[in-house]
Amino acid sequence: VLAACLLFASLLSAWSGPTATAPAGNVPAPINIGTTDQVKDAGISVNSLAVFGSQYIENKLGIGRTSPIVALDVAGTLRIANGGETCQSITEGSIRYNSGSKEMEFCNGTEWSAFGGGSASSGSTLYTIPGTYTFTVPSYSSTLTVEMWGGGGGGTGYHHAGGSGTASTFNSSVSAGGGGAGQGGFQPPQGGAGGIASGGSSNQNGTAGNTQGVGGNSPSGGNGGATGMAPGGVPGGGGAAATCADCSSGGGGGGAHVIKTYSAGQLTSGSTITVVVGSGGAGGTTADTGQTSGGAGARGQVNITWE
Repeated sequence: VLAACLLFASLLSAWSGPTATAPAGNVPAPINIGTTDQVKDAGISVNSLAVFGSQYIENKLGIGRTSPIVALDVAGTLRIANGGETCQSITEGSIRYNSGSKEMEFCNGTEWSAFGGGSASSGSTLYTIPGTYTFTVPSYSSTLTVEMWGGGGGGTGYHHAGGSGTASTFNSSVSAGGGGAGQGGFQPPQGGAGGIASGGSSNQNGTAGNTQGVGGNSPSGGNGGATGMAPGGVPGGGGAAATCADCSSGGGGGGAHVIKTYSAGQLTSGSTITVVVGSGGAGGTTADTGQTSGGAGARGQVNITWE
């Protein structure tokens, strides 16, 4: 009995009680919702985890891999989208998928380029039917050039003015104006005003239609609007022929012509831009027997090329 008492006494002398009210000073705080950073030395497993904000992973991340051997080790299909970041020195080496051009791209520190060949592909899109379209910017490594023509104005019918052409536009900032309608009738004929170009690096306005038909006040009527720079703005419609000696018709004005060139990086690949193709003005009509209607202005067009 004495020996047992001595052993118990020695055990009591080796134990130290808490130095503070639990859990302070002895027991680590449990994982909680507080704002203090916490570190757990051993692993932790959860059935679901949501992480908000940017996070830091010190070593390797495995998805479907218990022992990842590279920085990101995925056992399965990896899907990549386009985050819209600008390619620059701090994003060099990034990769993305361009849904517009249907290509995988990488950032070389200056611009996004398609995989394979080390540069983006070249191509073109031509719009010739009046209307509104959505253009998806492709991956281009050098330049993207937009060339547009506004719709031509309509020529005058016998006693009836033609219609004005409408503008062609790219992204609402580059415009090739439509030509004005011709005027005429029982007075000196007047050609329509030419369309106005704006926003381009090389602009040419359309020119007014001829102020007088060939041979003056004769059945030949007014001529169509002249064009801008070669290959020129879209021509306006011709004035109608008139059978009376003192009648004549004015031609419609030419639609404007504009060229705009974007260098690499000015337009973001995969972004969408609204394109409008202008329509030609209708020719002036006439209900008078033996008279003709004015000629309609040519419709506009938009040609986009990239390389």
